[in-house]
Amino acid sequence: GALSDVRAKMFGHSNSIAVRCQAGHPLLPLGSAARPTGAAAYRQWACDGARTQASGCLFGPGIASHLTTAARYHCPSCRFDICECCYRARLKKAPCAEDGDVCVGQLR
Repeated sequence: GALSDVRAKMFGHSNSIAVRCQAGHPLLPLGSAARPTGAAAYRQWACDGARTQASGCLFGPGIASHLTTAARYHCPSCRFDICECCYRARLKKAPCAEDGDVCVGQLR
């Protein structure tokens, strides 16, 4: 269907995708400071990709945060936040399950 086509075009496969925190919880899209799509218990944040990925935060010369234009993905249980650039990179690297039902990109 159309959703499978979009997934294949964006990520190279048609399976479901879920980027997760280190504890395995799916990250929720919160949008950016200028265009919020959700809310968290706190407003100030910095991309945790800076400390959990060998490549650091992929936003740019600095770390993505509430002071930048970056969109935020959030785990309310772990208080884990990641920027849109790190999120997209994880989507592209998400390993697929054998049955093709779910792909999970965990930040470790």
